[in-house]
Amino acid sequence: MRLLFVLLLVIGSTASMAQSEGDYRTDQAGLWSATTTWQIFTGGSWTNLELTAFPIPTDASGAINLLFNGNITVATSVSADEVTLSAGTLTISGGETFSILDGPGNDFVNLGGIVTTNGTFSIASNADYEHARNGGTIPLTTWGINSTCLVTGITANNPTLIPANAYENFIWDCASQSGARSLGGNLQTVNGDLLISNTNNLLLNLGTTVAYTLNIAGDFIVTGNSIIRLCSSANPGPVINVAGNFDYSSSAVSASSFKTSGSYTLNV
Repeated sequence: MRLLFVLLLVIGSTASMAQSEGDYRTDQAGLWSATTTWQIFTGGSWTNLELTAFPIPTDASGAINLLFNGNITVATSVSADEVTLSAGTLTISGGETFSILDGPGNDFVNLGGIVTTNGTFSIASNADYEHARNGGTIPLTTWGINSTCLVTGITANNPTLIPANAYENFIWDCASQSGARSLGGNLQTVNGDLLISNTNNLLLNLGTTVAYTLNIAGDFIVTGNSIIRLCSSANPGPVINVAGNFDYSSSAVSASSFKTSGSYTLNV
């Protein structure tokens, strides 16, 4: 999906759970490449994949839903699209690549599972990863050109960000955020745009008590009802480098306080 700030098509995006002909869902824990792991919706009902002539799910398939609390292991590289991780763990074995391609609908939505990257988790050009769960870790990912990390599900728990993640576009759009949340200074590289569009009139702290550097190659945009803080400590302050524009147009009831103490540097 292309990132369109004007239309904000990403706002409120939720994986549809209605089934269509050719959709897949997990039947049990196992290998992604095993037919016994899957069911396919065909002829108006769910059927065990091994009883059919259909292949395992790929980017050429319909929607793919990982349902159970067990482990689905990608032991052979595969590409997919319209994947919803409803529960459980998706493990990518060492030396293998799980590629999410850009296609119709949501590309990869994490509703409540865990992605374990012993291999490579790849979000292709123009595709998106939606973190629609509360808390949890945004996995270490290879981000394609103009791909998007969209955070929508945070309520009462902070997400865990991995500093080594070099995002393309990063969007925070958490309409049900229920308290002050923090990124812990772990958002450090955005090679496209950083958009904070919805914090539900509550604080999003980009840092904590540790100095960090955030490099944004595109624009830094704060809009909607968002409240942000860049630092909250007298320790050496953060440095935020913005190669594009800094656009602050939030309508939040309380204005953003960029620091509680100490100092920060914002280079635009």
